Amino acid sequence: LQSDVDEMSVIEGWLQSKRGSRVVIRVPKRGQKKALVQMAAKNAAETLAALRVQWELDTNKHVTALSELQEYLGLENPPSRIECYDISNLQGVAATGSMVVFVKGVPRKSDYRRFRIKAVVGANDYAMIQEVLRRRFKRVLARRKGEEEATKKHEAWDTLPDLLIVDGGKGQLNAALAVLDEMGLTEAVPTVGTVSYTHLTLPTKA
Repeated sequence: LQSDVDEMSVIEGWLQSKRGSRVVIRVPKRGQKKALVQMAAKNAAETLAALRVQWELDTNKHVTALSELQEYLGLENPPSRIECYDISNLQGVAATGSMVVFVKGVPRKSDYRRFRIKAVVGANDYAMIQEVLRRRFKRVLARRKGEEEATKKHEAWDTLPDLLIVDGGKGQLNAALAVLDEMGLTEAVPTVGTVSYTHLTLPTKA
């Protein structure tokens, strides 16, 4: 090591239990071993600096992309939280709704959710997307009214998205807008539909 650490004997014992043989921690004071430790520290610092630069570049890309999305969609602010919804089923059987979340342009997998469709019979994408959105935003409204206690486990449910994306064309988009309208969230949650990765369907009133 470069310098002494507290409870060195405890750390040696733990490393020994992992290795299965004797481990000794030393702090070289001179010679080749000290030069080797210094070189390792220098390499680590240079690697960390390179990773920090890469992280900053990636962050700048996200900021630029969100600003472009804001301009294209005419949003008041860059969409910090984006929620994307899709419905999948096998000819109307085993239908599932999926929610994918991006925060500041980065996937937040801890907020991903799956919704098993309960109330819709048959292959009806419009009704299914409405069921999913009602169940998702019903929790937001319930917490705001104090009907449900907010917990850290469900913290993601307390936040409205800055942009809602539904997979599909005007039909799916209008179905989503109908749910937001009945819940009084139309103005609070900008919504678009997408029929491919390169084409967005905007609400006609936008």
